[in-house]
Amino acid sequence: KTDEVNQLLNQMAHSEFANNYSSIPELLEDTIDEYTRNHPYHEKMINSELTAIESLKKISPEKIQEIREDFFYYQSYMYKIHFKLIYPMITMRSLMDVCKSDMNLAKTCLKISDILISKNKSIISPMVGYTVKIDTLKLIGEENLASETEIIKAKLKKQYECLMRIKSSNNNQIDLYLNPEDFKKLSTIERNQGELALFKTMAETSYQQQLDLGNENAINPQTCFEK
Repeated sequence: KTDEVNQLLNQMAHSEFANNYSSIPELLEDTIDEYTRNHPYHEKMINSELTAIESLKKISPEKIQEIREDFFYYQSYMYKIHFKLIYPMITMRSLMDVCKSDMNLAKTCLKISDILISKNKSIISPMVGYTVKIDTLKLIGEENLASETEIIKAKLKKQYECLMRIKSSNNNQIDLYLNPEDFKKLSTIERNQGELALFKTMAETSYQQQLDLGNENAINPQTCFEK
């Protein structure tokens, strides 16, 4: 068991990047679109889906009508969401447990933490990376560095939470996903730039929509990154 753990951690320490997010590959999106065109829902199924959609308070009436008129897109969108949900989620609990208890693996764990922090496209990876780094530094007696890293981690967490609050301030934010052009744009951003860039884009969109509605108290996403 110990040899297997050492081998696995060594492989992780020499990885070029950390990838545990579930954006859909472009080729898969195209394949789903083609399948949907060849296998459209029957009218009865469409009516059933629209009834379910109408029960969601965050769906605007205008969007309901758009979905009815272009149900192909909605059907394809739902298939893509299902694919995202079935992707396996990588657990980091074992990594965190080992790195805070085995001093012999400290050097390897610090390498892994740096990869998780700086070479990723997900939001969870840096948070796990900082946790691993903090625990490892404490284990080897580097309390000052651990404290400095805790401050950086807390700042990053506040930035994420700030973006989430702004993103969620738009009651019709789900409309973004139910618009073919917007969904394509968001998918491309997530796939190429990562989840943080995706959240920034959605927060900026929500901010602009709040301004358009005359909300003078709308929060600018840029403030999330101010000192």
